[in-house]
Amino acid sequence: MSKYPKLKFQINRELDNVMCFQFMNTIAGGVDFGKGIVELYSQLLNAKTKQGDKRRVIIDRFTEEYYSKKPNRNRQSSEENGKGLGSG
Repeated sequence: MSKYPKLKFQINRELDNVMCFQFMNTIAGGVDFGKGIVELYSQLLNAKTKQGDKRRVIIDRFTEEYYSKKPNRNRQSSEENGKGLGSG
């Protein structure tokens, strides 16, 4: 038995939505996180110019489409639902 907790990484669409929404207008330490998000995922450019629920809808649609194109990510996420940091 290990004295260290087990660390498990998993895909979480809900978390992706929240993090994208929160970081879209964040500039910290000279880094524009929203700009970085849009550079990686140009489909989210419209979300950067919106606020509130309009932004949430754009991000949610994007992540839904993104995950639907990645079936292994959906399967992994549902299989590991409820398991996270420190779980075994």
